[in-house]
Amino acid sequence: MYRIILVSLLLAFCAVSPALAQTNPPVAACGLPAEGNIFASVTYTLSADCVQTGRLAIASGNPKNSVTVNGNGHTITGGAFLLFFGNSAALNLNNVTIAGATGDVIQVETLNASNTTFTGIIGVAVSAQQSNLNNVLFSRNSSNSFQLGGNAVSLNVRNTTSHTLTNVVFRNNIGNGGAAVVHSGGTLTTNGCLTLSGNAPYDVYVIEGGTWTDNSTGPCSGTIGNGGQAAIPPPQLMACGFPAPGNLDVSATYTLTADCDLNGVYYISEDVSINIGGNGRALRSSRTNYSFYISATSSLRLENIALEGVRILNYGDFKAERIKISAVVDGMANVGEARFTNALFEGNRANSPSSRSVALAYKACPVLGWHR
Repeated sequence: MYRIILVSLLLAFCAVSPALAQTNPPVAACGLPAEGNIFASVTYTLSADCVQTGRLAIASGNPKNSVTVNGNGHTITGGAFLLFFGNSAALNLNNVTIAGATGDVIQVETLNASNTTFTGIIGVAVSAQQSNLNNVLFSRNSSNSFQLGGNAVSLNVRNTTSHTLTNVVFRNNIGNGGAAVVHSGGTLTTNGCLTLSGNAPYDVYVIEGGTWTDNSTGPCSGTIGNGGQAAIPPPQLMACGFPAPGNLDVSATYTLTADCDLNGVYYISEDVSINIGGNGRALRSSRTNYSFYISATSSLRLENIALEGVRILNYGDFKAERIKISAVVDGMANVGEARFTNALFEGNRANSPSSRSVALAYKACPVLGWHR
C-alpha cells in the first residue's frame, strides 16, 4: 500500500513539476523578452525600441497560447535568426515595426497584425498557417536569391495556408518571387485598398493551383502600417532631364539634356516601360549597390548613352543601343532578357573571382503561374 501511495505521489510530482519550471522569460527594459521560450499566453507592451538577441518561441498549449505585442509605435529589430516562432500558437501585433531581421521572421500558426510595418528584412517576413493583416506596410524587404517564382520576401502563402489582407501596401520588396507568392493550395484574399509599387520580380505571384481573390478597391492613401506613408510622390525631373531617384510607376520617355549624377535607387514597377534617349550624355553613380531594379514584366531601354558605375538588376527586358558601360564594380545581374547593340565595355572590374566585371546572366527558373 505504501508503495502504491509513493508511486502516486511521484507520478503527481512528475506531472506538475515541468509546468512549475516553465515560466516565461524575463522582460527586458523595452517591455519584451530579448529571447527565450514563452510557455503561456501573455501581453507585452513596449515602452521603447527593442533589439532582439535571439528568437522568441511560443510553446504549444491547450488552449492554444496567444502572445500579444502592443508596440506603442516602437520598433523591434532582429538579428540573424527567426524572430517569432510557434507552429501551434497565435501572435498578435499592434502598432509596431518589425525591422532588420534575417530568415523566416514570423513563423506561427496564426498571425493577427494591425497598424504594423515589416521593413528591412532579409528572408521571408511572414510565413504563417493563417494571417489576418489590417493596415500593414511591407517595405524594402529583400533576399539574396534571384530565383523567379520562389518564396516571397514579404508574404509567403504556403500550401494549405490562408491569408486575408485589408488595406495593405507592398513597396520596394526585392528578390525571390517578389512581394507575395501564393503557392499551390494556398489562398490569398485582398480587401480594401492595395498598393503594389516597386516590387521585383513580381508584386503577387500565384503559382498554378494557388488562389488569389482580389477584392481591393484601389491604391492606399494617408498613413499605413506603424505610421508610414501609404503613397509616395512620383520623383521630380532633375536638371539633366531624368527623374530623381524613386519609384517609376508610369511608363515614360526621357531625353537627357546634360550628364546625370544618380545618388539613389530607381524601382521600375511591373508593366512599366522606361525609355531614355541619352543624346551622348552620361548616367553616373558612385553607389556600390544597384541603381536600377527592373520588375519581371517591365522594361528599361537606353540609346546613345554612357553608363558610368551604374549597376542594374534586371528581371524584365533591358535593351541598350549605342551604349558605353564603364567603371562598374561587380557588374549587372540579369535574370530576364538583356540585349546590347553597338556596345563598348571599358574599365569594369570584379571585387572577387566569384564576381563579374560586366554582366552575369542567371538562369531564370519560373514556375507556372500568374502575377500582378
